[in-house]
Amino acid sequence: MEKWTLSDRVVEKSIADNWDEARLEWDLINVLMLENEYESCECGHYTIKEVCTIYNNNTKEQLDIGNCCIKKFEREEMDVTDLIRCMKNIYGDESKSLNKEALKYCFEHKIINRAQYKYYIEIWRKRKLTESQLERKIEINQIILKKAFKNGI
Repeated sequence: MEKWTLSDRVVEKSIADNWDEARLEWDLINVLMLENEYESCECGHYTIKEVCTIYNNNTKEQLDIGNCCIKKFEREEMDVTDLIRCMKNIYGDESKSLNKEALKYCFEHKIINRAQYKYYIEIWRKRKLTESQLERKIEINQIILKKAFKNGI
């Protein structure tokens, strides 16, 4: 199999014929966090645990890349690095909080529903939660993590 660099592969699967324009055609559609297995990135790197799926709406192509390569696609509206950091944070301790951007992403991508989103935002900055508030927050975090590790977010 011929070895492709990430930029070559992206341009090949895009309408644009150069990297700077081609990378703007792609949007993040999923982040899958792997626990006991590894995938390969389009750049050729093996052993990625955070698989970011990007999609080109013009060509209907999709590619799986790692959490380092996704940085090459980031735009203001697409901060995946922060999302992955937040997921790792609550994976290590389910009582920790996601940030507002990660919560908004989870709500907009139907990972959590409106009631869960509003509840989380209400308790988000509180330092001391009641036992029931903490239980509910952990429950929501578990929903998010289950999705992230099973199907991707």
